[in-house]
Amino acid sequence: MSDPRIAAIPDVHGHAKGEHRPYSEERPIAYSARMLFLWFYHACRRASPRFLMVADHANYLTFEDPGAVNTVRRALKLAQARDLLGAAETAGVDIAHAAIVSDGLRRGMRFSIGAEMDNDPRARPDAQNIIDAMRPDGIIRSVHFVPIQHPEKGSDWLWPFDNEEFSALYDVVGTEKLWELYMAKLLDDLERLPTHVVGHFYVPATFGRWPVQKKLEEHEDRMLDVAHRRGLGVEINTRFLYRDHPDDR
Repeated sequence: MSDPRIAAIPDVHGHAKGEHRPYSEERPIAYSARMLFLWFYHACRRASPRFLMVADHANYLTFEDPGAVNTVRRALKLAQARDLLGAAETAGVDIAHAAIVSDGLRRGMRFSIGAEMDNDPRARPDAQNIIDAMRPDGIIRSVHFVPIQHPEKGSDWLWPFDNEEFSALYDVVGTEKLWELYMAKLLDDLERLPTHVVGHFYVPATFGRWPVQKKLEEHEDRMLDVAHRRGLGVEINTRFLYRDHPDDR
């Protein structure tokens, strides 16, 4: 990566637990200090991104997560202090891993741990308690469900609109209506709930369902107005760029 400006763009990895499974197969997965430390190790090996936040969705939370997060924070402090053995033993990694991370930290690379909070009905009722114990460095606020009139399940059914298993419902709801429902929920959450980053704003277009250009620009302006007023960052999902166009990386 020759352009240093690219490496300096803050990166948020929203699937740190590594799962991309069918909706019906998703289940909570525990963080480990080793898993988190190795995320930062791989960034240090590439010297990019210089500012990395890892996070995952609320429905993946477990009681083990706060302990893993606190442990890896201790390991990172030890690595920054050049206590390679202490960092390696704390995170459960090799000394070689700790040395690479230590060098990265001393070169100015910075790592943080966030949490992506959305309106997933599968999230455990005590999810907020786990988040409070984790003390995330940032909250990514996203919307992946909108209430619709389902032809079989009735009113106010929460549609996971960016999930391919439920894509047939686009024929029932329509693109414009989806974006209206999405914007109403997103803006309300951004105004009311703790937020540091607006998560993947264009998620309703996952399957190419874009509103007309003028309407899209109106949606963008409304979101950016709230983000500017509240001092929020805006995350753009670039996964599709490197996943669908690997030759153009």
